[in-house]
Amino acid sequence: MSVDGPVWGAMRRWGEREDHLNTRESDLLRAASRIPRFSPSAKDCEKILKIHAKLVSKGYES
Repeated sequence: MSVDGPVWGAMRRWGEREDHLNTRESDLLRAASRIPRFSPSAKDCEKILKIHAKLVSKGYES
């Protein structure tokens, strides 16, 4: 994914603060925040992108 880890970390913190994430979603964003030291699977990438879309629809601005 072309988004840096710190961006995913900021998104996770915002989503948790606004109570828009369940535990699995938070865990996926935590894993994504470790990019480039960690590469999520293709399936997890799809889920992470869906979480991103969900948070943007709830008001998250990157």
